[in-house]
Amino acid sequence: MIKTFSPFGYEGSIVTVEVDLRKGLPAIDIVGLADGVVKETRERMKSAIVNSGFEVPRERVLIALSPCDLKKEGASFDLPIALAVLAQKDDYPRSQDAEVLVMGELELSGGVRNIRGVNAALQTAVSNGIKYAIVPHSDNLEIPKGIKVQTVGNLEEAYYALARIDEYEVNPDDSFFMQNKEPKEEFKIEFNELEEDETSLDEIKGLNGLKYAMAVAVAGHHNIITWGEHGCGKTTVLQRITQLLPKLLPDERASVNRIYSLAGLGTVKDNIRPFRIPHQTVSLERMCGGGVGCQCGEMSLAHNGVLFLDEAAEFKCSVLQMTRVPLESKSICLSRAGRSTVFPANFQLVMATNPCPCGNYGSKDKICLCSMKSIEMYWRKFSAPLLDRVEIRFDCDKDNSVEFVSLAQLRKMIKDAWERQYQRQGKLNNDLPIEDVATYIKLSDIDTKIFDNQIEKNGYSPRAIVQIKKMARTFADMNNREEIVTSDLMQAIELHGKLPIDFE
Repeated sequence: MIKTFSPFGYEGSIVTVEVDLRKGLPAIDIVGLADGVVKETRERMKSAIVNSGFEVPRERVLIALSPCDLKKEGASFDLPIALAVLAQKDDYPRSQDAEVLVMGELELSGGVRNIRGVNAALQTAVSNGIKYAIVPHSDNLEIPKGIKVQTVGNLEEAYYALARIDEYEVNPDDSFFMQNKEPKEEFKIEFNELEEDETSLDEIKGLNGLKYAMAVAVAGHHNIITWGEHGCGKTTVLQRITQLLPKLLPDERASVNRIYSLAGLGTVKDNIRPFRIPHQTVSLERMCGGGVGCQCGEMSLAHNGVLFLDEAAEFKCSVLQMTRVPLESKSICLSRAGRSTVFPANFQLVMATNPCPCGNYGSKDKICLCSMKSIEMYWRKFSAPLLDRVEIRFDCDKDNSVEFVSLAQLRKMIKDAWERQYQRQGKLNNDLPIEDVATYIKLSDIDTKIFDNQIEKNGYSPRAIVQIKKMARTFADMNNREEIVTSDLMQAIELHGKLPIDFE
């Protein structure tokens, strides 16, 4: 039985392709809530079948795509429909028992084009117990365990591959199939090598404090916002956060590859973590996701990576506020046309902005031309609830006395911190749920009194109190300490600094 995949949101659906040949005038009918592109398959299929050396059935052909109440969209149905029709021939040398996932767009010549969502379809097929698949050739194909995949370049290859499915069900180790036999990957914290023409973080002079704060953010998966006068170099430094990001871990790679596949971006190269920099004019739909097929947005494309908002105050207020819920839930739920989907969105938010509209507020050498009202309105675009979810607040204009720490040293601290966190709790500090904070993060009696005084002095919110404790735990992990000491707590309080305006 031929199956295919209908992408919608993150999950998608398996679709069954059924064909019935009956007496009557030659015609091809497609039922099952197919859109215009799927209905056009009839014409592409006819030309592809003839140009591949086969005969178009002379009977009346009824093609049913089930479940019938699920809307079918896109050209990925071409190849499964064509194979289902050809498989109805009396002389076709194959039984109809084995379930086979088939995807691909047909050219009129009979060639098969690659389509988006193949990797996601293979993952879904495995979860539905489908053991075989026929898909187009692709350099970005990543085969999950539990399925045997044959890649094809044209309809003729697909025809004979389908005919031999039952043979290879008996002999599953045959080299005819691209079978995934990868050994189990060990848990390792590794970093990618810098590109030859890439500017190292060490080559950027100054802003040592920002570099260290950025390393702390990566070490504990904390969010960060930084501000400073225009031209101070904050964007240049923050763009190099990719040099501090460890490679994707084995259990993170699958979800990122699924999102990339659904978005038509192929697969992750060299296990590099996603790094997304949307423009300030990005729409709400593009940031969150949606549209036809409920596609993923920038927040999901940054899953297990970094979402960098440069000139953050220039984004629409609604776009900025939309990041609040995913920062807490690590996912985003979308609903369209009576259907809903949940995309993972465990991203690290990094924001850079000027301190005021003119960019000179707080500068010792330049004059700020903005009124206090305009500065307040400028910062109010972020809103207190959003900034309350950002653990690290860093003022670049006060970055004067921090000693230089090399990229190699920063990577070493991040590696040590990640290893300690995964061994201790199985996740990074900022991903700890609130109920686990008391278990894994404990302050001494003296530090508790110090922190209580700081809470009373600064009026920290309950969320900020938890955030500072998590950052203190991160400082201890970066220095390979089992217990949190006073210096860890004080550094965390310092990094959770004051904003240019008071939101209280």
